[in-house]
Amino acid sequence: MRTLDEDARGLVDPHEARRRLQIDRAPASPELEWAVEHYWSVVWDLDEPFEQRIVPNPTVHLTFEPDGAFVTGVATGAWSRRLEGAGCVFGIRFRPAGFRPFLGRSLRTITDEVLPLADLFGNRSTAIEQVGAQRITAGRPLDLVGPVEQWLCSLADDLGESERRDAEIVSAIVEAIAADPSAVRVGQVAEQLGVSPRRLQRLFAEHVGVNPKWVVDRARVHEVGERVRAGGELRWAELAAELGYADQAHLIRRFTEAVGEPPARYAAKVNATVSEPR
Repeated sequence: MRTLDEDARGLVDPHEARRRLQIDRAPASPELEWAVEHYWSVVWDLDEPFEQRIVPNPTVHLTFEPDGAFVTGVATGAWSRRLEGAGCVFGIRFRPAGFRPFLGRSLRTITDEVLPLADLFGNRSTAIEQVGAQRITAGRPLDLVGPVEQWLCSLADDLGESERRDAEIVSAIVEAIAADPSAVRVGQVAEQLGVSPRRLQRLFAEHVGVNPKWVVDRARVHEVGERVRAGGELRWAELAAELGYADQAHLIRRFTEAVGEPPARYAAKVNATVSEPR
C-alpha cells in the first residue's frame, strides 16, 4: 500500500488533502502493470465542505462512486470536486496509454469527457458496477481491488499482444517526458525517439488523447509545483530557463493558468518559502 507522501504530483494542495482526507494507493498486479499505474481510494468525513483541486495528468481514470461508475478522459483544464459530509471513492489510474486497448478507439474521443461506465462497456460492466456499489455503500473502497483486477483481466483476455505492446511503448514515452524536465520541446522528444513530430502527434492523439505539446507543458507545470512544495529559495529566471520556458513571465503565466494562482502565492499557501518573482 502506498500513501500520498510518495507522489503528490497533480494535487494542488497535498498538505491540506492529507489533513482532510484519507488517501491510499495500491499497486496493480504484474498481469496489469502494462495498463494500470495504480488503484486509489479517498475516504472523507468532513465537518465543512472541502474543494479538492487537481492539475490533471495525461491519464484516464475509472471511478466507483456513490452515484455510479464513471470513466474520466484526460482533462485538459483545471479540475476540482467539492466534497461534503462523509463518503468514499475508489479509482483506477491507468497509465497514459493504458486505457486505449480497453476502449477500442482513439482516446481523443473521450478527452474532457466524463462517461458512465455502462456507456462504454454495456453489459460487460454490469457485474462490476454492482460490486462497486456494494463496496462504496459499505465504506470499503479498497475491497474493490480484487474484483476490479479480475474484471480488467477478463477484458484483457480479448486483447492482442500488439495492443498491449503499443500501450506500453506510448505510456513509457509519456512517463519519460514527466521524469525528465530537460525534455522541453516536442521536436526534441521526436528526435530522441527517431520519429517525425507529425508521427508523434498522431501517436499521442490516438493513444493518449492529447497532443505532445500539452504533455510536455503539463510535465513542466507539475515540476514547478514539486519544486515549490519542496521549499527553499527558487530563482525563477533560472528555473524558467531550465524547463524551457521563454522567460520567467512565461513560466508564471503557464503555472497560473493551470493551477489558478501564481507560483509565489501558491508557495505561501503550501507553507514553502520562496523568493517573490520580480
